[in-house]
Amino acid sequence: MQSMLAHVKERTRLDNLDTQVLMQPSQFGRRDGSNLHVALLGRPNAGTSTLFNALAGRRTSASPFLGETRRVNRGRSEHRTPEFEWLCQLYMPATGQDKGDSTPTSARPVTYALSDCPSHAMARLRCPREEALCEADGAKVSDEPTMDPHEAILELCPGAAGADVVMVVLRAFEGDEVTHQATTVDPARDLLYVANACRLHDVWKLKRRIQVLRDTRAGEWVVCEKEALLRAQHFLTQPDAGGRGPFHALRQGTWSDNEVAWLEDLGLLTDKAWVVAINVDCRPWLRKAVPADLVKPVEARATKLGINPRYCVVYSGAFEKRLQILRETPTPPPVEEHMRARPPLEAYLDANVDHASAAPALLGAPLDALQLILLFTCSPDEVRAWFVRDGTTVIGFCGGVHEVMRRNFEVAEICDYADYVACGSEEQVRRKGKVRRLGADVVLEHHQVIFVKFKIPRESEAADGRVAWNSDGRLSTREMDKKAQQDMAVQEEARKQLDEETDHHVRTGLRF
Repeated sequence: MQSMLAHVKERTRLDNLDTQVLMQPSQFGRRDGSNLHVALLGRPNAGTSTLFNALAGRRTSASPFLGETRRVNRGRSEHRTPEFEWLCQLYMPATGQDKGDSTPTSARPVTYALSDCPSHAMARLRCPREEALCEADGAKVSDEPTMDPHEAILELCPGAAGADVVMVVLRAFEGDEVTHQATTVDPARDLLYVANACRLHDVWKLKRRIQVLRDTRAGEWVVCEKEALLRAQHFLTQPDAGGRGPFHALRQGTWSDNEVAWLEDLGLLTDKAWVVAINVDCRPWLRKAVPADLVKPVEARATKLGINPRYCVVYSGAFEKRLQILRETPTPPPVEEHMRARPPLEAYLDANVDHASAAPALLGAPLDALQLILLFTCSPDEVRAWFVRDGTTVIGFCGGVHEVMRRNFEVAEICDYADYVACGSEEQVRRKGKVRRLGADVVLEHHQVIFVKFKIPRESEAADGRVAWNSDGRLSTREMDKKAQQDMAVQEEARKQLDEETDHHVRTGLRF
């Protein structure tokens, strides 16, 4: 009895440990800025190209045949949140009002760089547990996908190596007009298939890098990097001392800062944050009657793979394609002169209030997966949205914007977005005392409007080298001052040489 209780307590401890590892902030990915790189990945004909076209507004080929996408398609998409749109209407620049535009020309929302990864390499993978028939026959098969030759797995996702977030698109729709590898619809199986393929891809990349370091005889840092990569390879292929593992992703482990830097340089796939997009049929999506037996197994599988179930977004690729066609359809002329011409998309959404796009949820999930929060900087000249890591201080945000702002920081004025909406304008917010003047060590929160005041260096200070206009955060303050003085000395020497050459040519009678 005591042994059974001890076993239950140990199992509970391991389950809690798994939950802690799952819910801890992501160690990989971007920290701050206004641009994110999202890679769309999935099995052939799962809807990656259709989703890419809907988000980026492109017209890339989306064929019903297998392996149509042969190269990486790249595009951009703006994440314009309702909070950002409201601030744009509040801080309308004078140039936009003079021209009669409905949106300001200097609005800068969070922008996504999208990459549609080709699926032809994924089609070459073979998984023995592809069909339910294999399990019914009782055949002893493996979950591991295989490919001949094995090195070809490195060509799996050429556009996802430098991505910050991987968005896995899963097929959860029926239809005989599209060719699929599998004859049955099982998004949870497809998620495991993609996870195993990405793990195999990372294992081969780690093997190649470890072999290079073994052939290299250098300093201590090479030995440390080799040991870290060996630990990562063992993490993906062998169980640990406690009998847990092998794990499906590197994001399920805990790594030091140096190990994170070495792993990020390799362009691995399992160390990134993952977002799961479940592509369902159009009719149940519009009726808000998506079967739970399609979503619940995917969330359970995602939990085992180290993906938070909150980042599993359900959408309909067919409906997003319909909205894209309406968005690109030109506005017809009005029936009569006194009538206003309405765009087709606006007329459709007004007639069908319950039909809404899933693009905001799909674009907001990468920010949540990376544990990022949104901040806004506003002025009559520009309204801009920034994302920073949750827990970032004011001085950390200033350093991410520019080093000069960090070094010459004076004070920050912060106001919550809810107070802005309640008051209606910046003047009323300041009159009611909702703006807080804070120091450099205050932690920022989600959806805050921040005004940073910093000292602009004078020309004399810049000439003396006391202020360095250098945004390289890897240099210390003393190194930056020394580098600025060296640059100024080189520029002064070049100016003197140019003056001497000009004076010599003028005295000799040359004109140029």
